[in-house]
Amino acid sequence: IGQTITYSLHPETPRITNVHIVNGYVKSAKSWSDNARVKTLKMYVNQQPFAILLLKDVKNEQTFEFRPKAHKEKLRNPNGDHERLPWWSITFEILAVYPGAKFEDTAISDIYFSGLDVH
Repeated sequence: IGQTITYSLHPETPRITNVHIVNGYVKSAKSWSDNARVKTLKMYVNQQPFAILLLKDVKNEQTFEFRPKAHKEKLRNPNGDHERLPWWSITFEILAVYPGAKFEDTAISDIYFSGLDVH
């Protein structure tokens, strides 16, 4: 709890509408149950709180879709013109976990993004 992972994204990164998470250590059923898994993640965009993600205690990929009101509000560099902008970031902070049967280590096998344009 309290650990973070940050993705630094280039100003020209395609617009993001989905975050995909494979929760736990999915090497095997035993590895998955032995290690803790994430229950709740807090998501930040450029260090500003953006969303709370509630993960299920399953080995399947989980997708979180963001459908902003306006097309221009999709997850992307919030400052607009990419030619004059710095890199931007998405950070995930662990708020709660599902305990592992054997280990206290908390694992996430994969986090990736998809959306508009090319990914």
